[in-house]
Amino acid sequence: MRIIPHYVYEFKFIEPFNTDDYNGIYKVLAIYSFDELLINEIDLYSETYEPLGLNKDTDFYPKLPDIKDGKIYKLLKLNEKYEIIKYMPEYLIDGIPVASVKKYYDLAIALHVGIFDKYEEIETLRNDIEELAKYRTGIDTCEAVTYSVKEKWMSVDDYLDIENERKNLINDLKAIEDINKVYSDKVVDVSTKTYFEQAKMLTKRIQEIKSIISAYEATLINMS
Repeated sequence: MRIIPHYVYEFKFIEPFNTDDYNGIYKVLAIYSFDELLINEIDLYSETYEPLGLNKDTDFYPKLPDIKDGKIYKLLKLNEKYEIIKYMPEYLIDGIPVASVKKYYDLAIALHVGIFDKYEEIETLRNDIEELAKYRTGIDTCEAVTYSVKEKWMSVDDYLDIENERKNLINDLKAIEDINKVYSDKVVDVSTKTYFEQAKMLTKRIQEIKSIISAYEATLINMS
């Protein structure tokens, strides 16, 4: 098999290394011969066999011919919280490592929604968030969404300030949405675009509309 240093593969190993602690995605940090391992003062038994409770006389020494005939791979296990490095002789690899692996991105969002005077409003907003998440991303919100609600005492006037600020922002967004509908015939067809492409294009269009509105406001001020 041809394994290239600094490349990433999915490895599986033979018994007794065929466990979740060993099978997985690894980056190949280095490739050694057995002699090179000795030169670098790496004790293969203590690194690889001893953690599984394998006996040096019965489980390691009899395998030395297999170890010396192949390579020893220094592997960095990925998708782990802490750095995990393993030294795995070639004979322990089960089959051919899978090279068709790729880095993806796991997104998590913590959202502070704000303060409400009715718990029913929180329930409604929670349902809206779950429906939006399902529709936009296809995620299982039962597993992906975590909620935290705590009580907060404050003056009525302070809460009204928060509520008015929230309402003003909602009204501003609705006004922009109405303007976008007026100009919808000029917006590029986004039906074939991904959600993120659509969002980017519509955001750009909204900024253009804001500029138009600012220009009209300036003109009206000069006319008054």
